[in-house]
Amino acid sequence: MRSHLQSVHPKKYIELTENERARLEKRKDHAEDNTTATMWKKSKNQMSLKDSFDAGVDWDSASAPAKRVNKLIGEMIAVDNHLTWW
Repeated sequence: MRSHLQSVHPKKYIELTENERARLEKRKDHAEDNTTATMWKKSKNQMSLKDSFDAGVDWDSASAPAKRVNKLIGEMIAVDNHLTWW
């Protein structure tokens, strides 16, 4: 089929090969972004403690997310206390 395109429809063949080349380069770039080394480099840039607090969002203590997190923290403390007694 490629031979047919190349000999009978050269413009279409060139268009096909260019599209394939672009698709392969895009796939290669995407694969390089997901490598372990790239992920490691991105994770090394940790926020400072000050930046973390500045970016923090204050929740209303009556809000549903705050209640859920408070409950989970309470359960974690209770389980931890229970395990230290045994």
